[in-house]
Amino acid sequence: MAETQITNVNLAHGSYSVHPQALASVHWLNGVQNPVPSNANANAIPASLIKLPSLSSIASLEDHIQQIFNEFTTSDDVFSQDFQENLVIQLSSAIEREQAQKSFAVLNKFKSVHLLDSADDRVPPGPYFIQHSQIHQAWKLYPDTLEGFVITTIPEDALNPNKFMRLNALSEDGHFLQVAVPSRLYSTVSPEKPFAGKRMAIKDNFKLKGIKTTMMNRAYAELYPGEVETAKYIEDVIAKGAVIVGKTKMCSFASAEKPPDQWIDYLCPYNPRGDLYQCPAGSSTGSAVTLAGYEWLDFSLGTDTTGSIRAPAACAGLFSLRTSFGVGSVEGVVPTFYDFDVIGFFSRSLSDLHKVSLETLNIPNCTNYPKRIIYPLDFLPKQDKTQQAMIEEFVSVLEKFLGVKRVEINMAERWDKCPPAAANGKSLKEYLKNSAYWPMYYEVYHNFDKFRDDYRKEFGKEAYVSPFMQFRWNLGKTISKEQRDIGLKEMGVVREWFKENIMAYDDKTLSDAVMIMPNGQAGPRYRDTPAGPPTVAEAWTENYFSPVLGLPQLIIPIGQNSYESRVSGRLEHRPIVSSIIGAKGSDLMLINLANMALTASSWPTSVQTGRYMWKVGPNIRNTA
Repeated sequence: MAETQITNVNLAHGSYSVHPQALASVHWLNGVQNPVPSNANANAIPASLIKLPSLSSIASLEDHIQQIFNEFTTSDDVFSQDFQENLVIQLSSAIEREQAQKSFAVLNKFKSVHLLDSADDRVPPGPYFIQHSQIHQAWKLYPDTLEGFVITTIPEDALNPNKFMRLNALSEDGHFLQVAVPSRLYSTVSPEKPFAGKRMAIKDNFKLKGIKTTMMNRAYAELYPGEVETAKYIEDVIAKGAVIVGKTKMCSFASAEKPPDQWIDYLCPYNPRGDLYQCPAGSSTGSAVTLAGYEWLDFSLGTDTTGSIRAPAACAGLFSLRTSFGVGSVEGVVPTFYDFDVIGFFSRSLSDLHKVSLETLNIPNCTNYPKRIIYPLDFLPKQDKTQQAMIEEFVSVLEKFLGVKRVEINMAERWDKCPPAAANGKSLKEYLKNSAYWPMYYEVYHNFDKFRDDYRKEFGKEAYVSPFMQFRWNLGKTISKEQRDIGLKEMGVVREWFKENIMAYDDKTLSDAVMIMPNGQAGPRYRDTPAGPPTVAEAWTENYFSPVLGLPQLIIPIGQNSYESRVSGRLEHRPIVSSIIGAKGSDLMLINLANMALTASSWPTSVQTGRYMWKVGPNIRNTA
């Protein structure tokens, strides 16, 4: 099938893509002047479609049309003055057409007036383009100035988006990919479509029918064509009305590369917070920076194996959720490590995070909260005094809301006092030394056996991967399946011990406690600072803790740490976050708890886009 051509046009108030799908035919309104082609976009005429009631019931047609335009402007970023020069009137009867034809004095003020006779639900009121007497949706183009997208997309069928096309559009200066978004006026939220019209970016490792999965590796992108299926989770959000606008950049093979010397095949995205030159961290980095930087984007999705959601959220200052293991489908997601891989969300507000979790995860919505706060001395307090002071204030907010005081626990010491028999006298860290390393690196290597074989057969040479990935693969191929199985069994032992001794499921609150967990760093980490050689992380660390135990972890922005930037030469602010962890399946309870506790203490439950999460204030958290 030949590739469909997408027309891109530059108007006075923005750039647009004319969706190639013709939705309905229109014709000129007799007696009203026709347009005179006088510019390069004559074949793509911007126009506003409006539905008119009985014209006899309208006191002033001119005022009525202007009121409609004002409503469009208020509720939609795609609509602009460019669409006010031409008009499409949708009428349901011949009588109404005759009445419209008598309104020459008003309608002649437009360059052209067209009629759409039938009441067609496929073309609701809003901005459109007219090409060859047919109506096409208008998709506004925004430049990806943060370079967070690897591929931007548009659906082949705007009304039934089950297959996608690559959007080949550059900004006017040619520097950036453009992202196309449809008018919000095309969609109406309903119980069946709770995400109607919501623009969503997805991480590159989610398969999307018709679009290549690059895995951020040139060899992988060179070898495989566009996908023939869409990841099951993405199918679900599309069915519920979400608009997929593109695939975002990640570390190659969803790893943990850092700029500048570990990102090799593609440029690392730019973090909008602070001076733009702070490392965005983690493999879901593109999904994080785009949501933190672009107000026109509503949701972004990623995956989390050992920090791929949580680390970017900390750097970009977003609310995020590493979901409980198994509650969201990863079918159609290129795997990293099956036993750790989970769906993850980024959001600029707790309410949006709650919505996407409630509508797409197989978990209960709980508003009963545990009366125990665990403060793990294994990971707290943090060395940086400013970061720790912010965490202390956050813990106080939870204590005040729940009416309890934290319980300090050293899990490693408790393990020593009541170890499982399988530990054979080993300390917690000793027991877990290889428990996560063996299975993860075994699968990181063998999940791409087919890729290496396919590439070798196709091109007669080995596929190039970054030194970071080659380091992982070199380790992975030395690990046996028996070692992998031992590691999985050991992690199972730790999970059972944790449930019996630290935190467990509760019938009423879903978790008998919440645990505080730090995340991210306090000071600047510039993207031009060499990352150094890759290393193997230990299992008993902040990033591995919730994956090893299969638990949900909610990231919560709590403050902004100031620093003198050597890039901008001025005072900048880096996001500071904390997090809470609950028992498996308590994802929504954690979000509800955070929302209620923050609201009760007048702390913000949303962040803005751009340089700051919030307006800088005088308190210790630098919030206003």
